[in-house]
Amino acid sequence: MSDKPTTLEDGQRVEAALRESEKLYRSLFENMLNGFAYCRVLFEDGKPLDFIYLAVNGAFETQTGLKDVVGRKVSEVIPGIRETDPKLFEICGRVAMTGQPERFECFVEALQMWFAMALYSPAREHFVAVFDVITERKNAERALKEFEGRFSTVFRSSPVAMSITSVRTTRYVDVNEMFVRGSGFSREEIIGRTSEELELFCDSGDRERLVNEARLHGYAYCLRMRFRMKAGDIRDGLISSQMIWLQGDPHLLSTIADVTEHKRAEDEVRNAKAFLDNSINAIADPIFVKDEERRFVLVNDALCAIVGRSREGLLGKDGDDMFPEEQVATFRRVDADVLETGVESVNEEPLSNLSSGEVRTIMTRKTRYIDPTGKRFLVGVIRDITERKQLEGELGQARKLEAVGQLAAGIAHEINTPTQYVGDGVHFLKEAFQGYRRLVSQYRQAVEVLHAIGTHEALVSAIRETEQDIDLAYLDAHVPGSFNSCADGISRISTIVRAMKEFAHPDQREKASADLNQALQTTLAIARNEYKYVAEVTTDFSELPAVVCHVGDLNQVFLNLIVNAAHAIGDVVGQTGGKGSIRIRTLQEGNWARVDIADTGSGIPQSIRHRIFDPFFTTKEVGKGTGQGLAIARSIVVTKHHGSLTFETEVGKGTTFIIRLPIDGEQRESGTAVSEAKEAQSGR
Repeated sequence: MSDKPTTLEDGQRVEAALRESEKLYRSLFENMLNGFAYCRVLFEDGKPLDFIYLAVNGAFETQTGLKDVVGRKVSEVIPGIRETDPKLFEICGRVAMTGQPERFECFVEALQMWFAMALYSPAREHFVAVFDVITERKNAERALKEFEGRFSTVFRSSPVAMSITSVRTTRYVDVNEMFVRGSGFSREEIIGRTSEELELFCDSGDRERLVNEARLHGYAYCLRMRFRMKAGDIRDGLISSQMIWLQGDPHLLSTIADVTEHKRAEDEVRNAKAFLDNSINAIADPIFVKDEERRFVLVNDALCAIVGRSREGLLGKDGDDMFPEEQVATFRRVDADVLETGVESVNEEPLSNLSSGEVRTIMTRKTRYIDPTGKRFLVGVIRDITERKQLEGELGQARKLEAVGQLAAGIAHEINTPTQYVGDGVHFLKEAFQGYRRLVSQYRQAVEVLHAIGTHEALVSAIRETEQDIDLAYLDAHVPGSFNSCADGISRISTIVRAMKEFAHPDQREKASADLNQALQTTLAIARNEYKYVAEVTTDFSELPAVVCHVGDLNQVFLNLIVNAAHAIGDVVGQTGGKGSIRIRTLQEGNWARVDIADTGSGIPQSIRHRIFDPFFTTKEVGKGTGQGLAIARSIVVTKHHGSLTFETEVGKGTTFIIRLPIDGEQRESGTAVSEAKEAQSGR
């Protein structure tokens, strides 16, 4: 019995002690300066998902500003904290599960505060956090370290404009002296105001672009923008910005380089280059500049056209792959001499393009240029003299033809007079012989009468012997035919003389109406000696209206084509004694007169069809052709008469050249003529 009171008293004393202890700790809990929070962690699949405040002290509310948190989840109290501060959840969950206490400093993004925390776990899945808010200390440390230590001196003394702006408020925090001078605003007018209020950016979206770039990369580098100064003038600038932190807030440290004059100089250089490019591209002569390695650094449109390559296909390359090796060797030697000696080189030379197979005649002038840095460049100017050489050839040919024509006209005139004498004499003798035949017939009748009456036998015998000696019967039978042959020969001589006079007559300066059928007949008479042994000529002349043309020039075209046809047939028949055929046809096609000259020669091979109108190109043996005939013919028909000269050919069967001429002599677009001209290039 004596033990029971003692036990009861002891229990009461323990309870009292516990109450005193709880009161003491409660007082300590409520009055401690550190923030205190007792929390239970909510896990999902072993990962901390959230935590619930079970108890907090007064310092918790004072330091964080959070109220009525007990019994609530932290995600409810601080929305977005799980997304912005996942590291904090990881630490709390780790302490609650392992029981290992941890001390650390962290910045809680959702509260924009710095904390120094000590965490321990009194029970599994629970933790106690004792903390101090150290935001002011951290901000002070950062401001002192970042601003004063790293940027202040550079910022103030920088020779370029610098500014610091708050990313959050967009207001200017500080600017240096160069910014003040450049903008025209005073420091007091700038600090605390935004760029929008000052209207500094000409494009209102530029600052947003700058901030986005800095947020994305941490910096923005050399963004070209335009700025409006206080006085209203516009300046071009390059702005670079770095994201920095001052007192826990993100700021932009920016430098602005005024490039207005530089941009103006760039524009002047760009305009000068554009002017130079447009100028050299407007020059018809090909122009190029090469460096010391013979690589193209500048070319104009005319050069690209003559070599058949784009500007991109030439720049940075030597272009040697476009020409035959022997020509490249010459180019290299001349280029090296000019670059080394500085002596100008002027050469007339053929230019063979491997890609197109075309051969042009050019005059090349090469000089050396040394720039202010001492680099040497080769400057070349090319003049395409192909047409000039062709014209010179045509002029020479024309002069020869003119001389021959004048000679032929003189010869024709000289021949014409005696031919008339001979013709008149033959005609007289023919008529006289007819009377002589009647007289001889009567004489023979008288001889027969004398023989019948038997008198004067000696006379009769002498007459008959004379008849036998002179073969009177033969003369009587063949002399009339001889007179006819002479008359025919004289007629042919007259025709040839007349044709020579017509063909050789100097052409008129202006176009005049002419009969193409008659011109072809005249040309056939002149060219007969070229074809009579190798070909038979057939003509199919339609009734054509008079064509306005230079008929003398067209006579030359017809002659060239007929002679070429005869030569082509001659190459086929050779010494066989056989003959080919030349067929000449004329017809009218709307407003165009057409002349076809076809032969049964060997045709034109595919490989050379694109070159047959090139000057000096010929497949004939040396001494037989100059390569000018078809080139001159095409020039006369296409250039001088606004017509077309095309051809159709089949190897082994022959070739037909087709001439189309505007009947009225006027230049016009003809779908037929143009399409046929294109077909000629493919040798259809």
